[in-house]
Amino acid sequence: ALDLHDVVFVGHSVSSMIGILAAGAAAWVALSLGLLRERQDWRTAVVEYTNLYTNETFSPLNPDASLQAIELRALGARVGVNLTPESVALPGLRFTVAFMLAYNGAPLGVVAYVDPSGAPVALCIIANDAPDAPMRSERRDNLSLAWWSRGGRSRLVIGRIPEERAVELAQTLEKRI
Repeated sequence: ALDLHDVVFVGHSVSSMIGILAAGAAAWVALSLGLLRERQDWRTAVVEYTNLYTNETFSPLNPDASLQAIELRALGARVGVNLTPESVALPGLRFTVAFMLAYNGAPLGVVAYVDPSGAPVALCIIANDAPDAPMRSERRDNLSLAWWSRGGRSRLVIGRIPEERAVELAQTLEKRI
């Protein structure tokens, strides 16, 4: 037979076990949400590396049309978007290079441009299975971002330009890619 001491001890053990399970579940949920947020906020990683670019990063690059087409075709194949020199051309910006990165295992393509002063502006495309989302914009640090998602791909225009200019460039691209 159990006496009162045993019942209290068992009660404490059960409540301790429930507390441990609840804490573990809370930690798992917090970690899962953090990882989900991290996967969804790939823009933070782009902001961090874009802050490293200077006017000298891309301004020396000036590929001819055939090299542009080769780079864009390869990048487009990796991110699942048809890219051509014409589809990514932007007013007031000169194409310099297209290259591949990855974010959390997802292909992340970058099309880099420079303005007449050599300041870098980038179009980033990530194959992240994101649901379609309308254009949004913001400022982070000294960078303007404008982004949208369509067809399981998110696109981002980023640079040290006014936010309105980033949105204008993104709207031009949104119609084409």
